[in-house]
Amino acid sequence: MSKLRHYLKFSYLNRWQKALGLLWPALWSLWFAGVGKPHFYLVIAFIVGSFAAYSLGLSLKALATEWPPAQNIKPKVTLLERFEITGVLLLLAAICILATNWISIALAIIGLVFIILIAYTQTNIFWSNFFLVLAWAWSAPIAFASQQMTLPILLWLPFSATVSWKLVSVLLKHKPKNTLLIACIQFIQIILFCFVGAFFGQSIWYFIAVLLILIGCLYQQWMLHRKQPLGYALRLQEWYGALLLLGTLLSYHY
Repeated sequence: MSKLRHYLKFSYLNRWQKALGLLWPALWSLWFAGVGKPHFYLVIAFIVGSFAAYSLGLSLKALATEWPPAQNIKPKVTLLERFEITGVLLLLAAICILATNWISIALAIIGLVFIILIAYTQTNIFWSNFFLVLAWAWSAPIAFASQQMTLPILLWLPFSATVSWKLVSVLLKHKPKNTLLIACIQFIQIILFCFVGAFFGQSIWYFIAVLLILIGCLYQQWMLHRKQPLGYALRLQEWYGALLLLGTLLSYHY
C-alpha cells in the first residue's frame, strides 16, 4: 500500500480533483455534440480518458525533469517505474480513444503532441502555457468527432470558450497584476459562453449558470484590486466549468 501511494503521488492521481478542470469542457462538448443525449460508452470513455490524459501530462512533465523536488519521491519510485507508470497511463488513454473512430484517434494524436510539448517546454512559461491551453480545449473537437463522426464549424465555439476559460486561470496564476488584461479575457469568456448557449439552443438554466459565472468574475476582479490571496480566485475559476456543465445538463433535461 505504501508503494501504491507513491505511484499515485508520481502520477498525480492522489490529486484527482485537479483533473476535473479537464473533464468539464470534455463533457460540455459531448453533450452539445449529442444534443443532450451522448452515447453512454462515450461518456465513460471521456471521464476515464480525462483523468488518464491529465495524469499522463504531469507524468511526462516529471519525466522531462530530473526529479520533482516538491514531490520528494526520488528514493521511492525508480526511473524504470516512472516509465512503466507513464506507459500504463498512455495505454489507458489509448484504450479510451480507440472506443471512438479514426477522426477522434487522429485528433487524440495531435492532443498527445500538445501534452508532450507542455512537458518539454516547461522552462519557457509562455510556450508551456500556450500548449496547455490548447490541450485543455482540444477535448471539444475530439468530443464532436466521437459523437457525430464529423467536425462541424460550431464546435469551435465551445473550443474558443474553453480557451478563454483556461486562459483566465493561466493569467490569474502567472500575471495577477495584469488586471485589465484579465478583465478583457473574462469579458470575452462570458460573451463566448453566451454564444455557445445561443447557437446550441440552451434554456434559461444555462444562462443562469453564465450569470453566476459573471458574478464570480466581478468578485475575482474585486479580489485582484484588493490584492487578496489568489488561491480562492483560481479555485473559483476552475469550478466555473462544473457550473456551466450543470447548466447544460439542466437545459437539456428540464
